[in-house]
Amino acid sequence: MQTSRPDDHPSPSASASPSDPVATTSDRSRTIHACETCRRRKTKCDGLSPCTRCVSAGRQDTCVYTPFIKRTRSSRPPISRPIVPEARPLKRKLSVHVQAGPEEASLTDKGHQELRAGVAAFHPESNAYQFYGASSHWSFVQRLYQRIRPQSDKTVSAHTRELPEGLKQWGFEKQLFTRGNDNQKDPQHDAFDFAYLPRELGDSFIATYFEIMHGQAPILDQMEVEKTWQGLWIGPGNSPHSRPKDRSILYMVFAIGARLRKPDNQDDNFLGWADHFYEKAGKNLGDCFEETTLRDCHLLLLRGIYATQAGKSNWIYLYMGHAARSAMALGLHRAQVVGGADEFSNRLRLTFWTIYYVERMTSILSGRPSNFVDENIDAPYPIDISNSSNNGYAYIRAMVAIAKITGTVVTTNYTPKHAKRLSDLSDINRSNYECIGELERIVEMLPPHLRFSDHSAPVLDTSTEVQRLCLGATYYITQTLIFRSALIYATFFESLALAQDSLGEHINLKRDTDLAISAAKNLVLLAHDGFFRRCPSFQRDGNISFFIISACITLLFEVLHPAATPAHATDVFHIVEKGLQCLDKIDHVGSTTGRAISLDVMAIAKAALFSTEGTTRLESTLMEDFQWLGNEFDMNVFEGLEGLVPDAGMGMSLDMDAWWSVMNENFADATALHDPLDESARMA
Repeated sequence: MQTSRPDDHPSPSASASPSDPVATTSDRSRTIHACETCRRRKTKCDGLSPCTRCVSAGRQDTCVYTPFIKRTRSSRPPISRPIVPEARPLKRKLSVHVQAGPEEASLTDKGHQELRAGVAAFHPESNAYQFYGASSHWSFVQRLYQRIRPQSDKTVSAHTRELPEGLKQWGFEKQLFTRGNDNQKDPQHDAFDFAYLPRELGDSFIATYFEIMHGQAPILDQMEVEKTWQGLWIGPGNSPHSRPKDRSILYMVFAIGARLRKPDNQDDNFLGWADHFYEKAGKNLGDCFEETTLRDCHLLLLRGIYATQAGKSNWIYLYMGHAARSAMALGLHRAQVVGGADEFSNRLRLTFWTIYYVERMTSILSGRPSNFVDENIDAPYPIDISNSSNNGYAYIRAMVAIAKITGTVVTTNYTPKHAKRLSDLSDINRSNYECIGELERIVEMLPPHLRFSDHSAPVLDTSTEVQRLCLGATYYITQTLIFRSALIYATFFESLALAQDSLGEHINLKRDTDLAISAAKNLVLLAHDGFFRRCPSFQRDGNISFFIISACITLLFEVLHPAATPAHATDVFHIVEKGLQCLDKIDHVGSTTGRAISLDVMAIAKAALFSTEGTTRLESTLMEDFQWLGNEFDMNVFEGLEGLVPDAGMGMSLDMDAWWSVMNENFADATALHDPLDESARMA
């Protein structure tokens, strides 16, 4: 929101009175209240000539007053209002209208309002209700569904008390709501209440956490966590005193580590341990909301991180909101509290800025407001300390810089009150490219080990490679979100030319959509390189799946355009296929698997392709190159396979390995994706 500076308008005390004869002239000159020096220094001025402050400072010779020219309404130059040609809408009336106003042309285009609309989801069993804004993944999924099904006259902004049809049909309901009644527990889950965690297994959970997750949120000290764990194995009276919050932190490390740990065999039920310790760590959670401590901030952040692995969008936002407010309640956002040069102050800064970047990214990806206001924050960034056990400071500084940009992206492109006038479109365009410039400067300042765009860089340790991949994915998803509105807006018209005509020269739709698609492609290629070459361990991190899905859906959204050529569509589907290969390797994504979600995306891709039938000839070309598009993604395919293993991601119970085997038999390996390391197979 733009605010006027004090010197932009005359102060009331200096205004001419209605009886002043000077006020009757059309152009009149008067002296503003403050001299130039006081105005520039933003100090109080008494209006004398020279003023008392300048005399006392010995600069009376430079004390001058600038005349202020005030125009009456009749003397203002006429406003030139651009003429916007009317475009014929594709499915509903979304033409641009220009209303004459006293100062400037106003936008009343429903399409611009639709761009900033989110989706609401209602769960009848639990009576739960959730809202996700225009920048959210779920809003974009619903937009793609509505684009594929043009017979639907509903808009995303239509308010309903039900689950959006696209999220329901494509199997994403379980990622929004906790399945079943909260009071009903899985009978197998009770067994963990009476079981003990073997020491070696606990050690492996801790090691897995610090290998994969610590680099993304370097707030804990591994030695402290291991010390708490070792103390639980010493007999009563002999173990060192450990605080309840220390044990809760340990339990959250177990919970996250269990989700990230790769099973040694099919009988390993690490997810059971994950749920068990997640609940165990939350028994004293109420204390976090009454008397906040640094440990409470860590605990809330860890529960937010667990929610990213559990695939619960609502949990992430709520826990990170609590973590943000707890950090500010401790004053961690102020240099007055965390400005010391010692390692403890540095750790406080590290805690705050880690919470900041996770909360800010959660905000834009859920389409909900952030708890942080940058103008209220003056905490310095964490600095590198040679004898520190943490080494993630450069990564945190870069992630914070990107997170700050997302605040501008949300305000510019997704808030409902931003685009009100035609000139606002030029402001949006300028702001977007300023954000792109800032992102590029962040990449230029990265140390060599974090330069994700350098594919020739040597492969480093797992923790560093995880940081490199997460930073790159965050960078590319932010780029995509900057220009995704242009991609959506272009689909409101029969052609890109008509859409461009509706905007005049304020925004270049072709350039912006190309940048959105390029960022989505780069995200998938980065993940694919990380999964299959640089860091296979990252396949166990379920959070990256939502970045990959968002990129794939962005690519599918664009390839639906009637003007898409077979060559362009083939290139896009090759990238989508690489995304499917990545998803297929992810062990756990919330309550389902990466392979199940890859099937969901396959179904979306096929629906997108065949929705173009009659307008393009893409289906015949792509069916030859991508045999998995020939699969029948409907209930008939799954006859006889029900009840093998729950949570297949297609809205039914299904054993994915059995399904994969049957599909290979029925469709002659049609579902088998190309070997990512076999380029000759891809070229064939």
